[in-house]
Amino acid sequence: MGVGPKWVILRYRIHEALERAETDRTTDWAALAADLGYADQAHLVRDFTATVGDAADGVRGSGVPGLKGHMICYFACVTA
Repeated sequence: MGVGPKWVILRYRIHEALERAETDRTTDWAALAADLGYADQAHLVRDFTATVGDAADGVRGSGVPGLKGHMICYFACVTA
């Protein structure tokens, strides 16, 4: 049993958004949404919030220890 391409693409997009949000304090969410292939910022934020469990702005600069590691584990553990 595997995962579908839609699931893989969603996880890639969210992982990339999380990486950029953690490293860039001035993330342009509309530009990021366009870079990741979203129709608009609202769709990115909706997927991000549903997957991460926190609004995109809440992650930026939050200094939440282990959040990045948690997301990587989440991606790996769900496919296992």
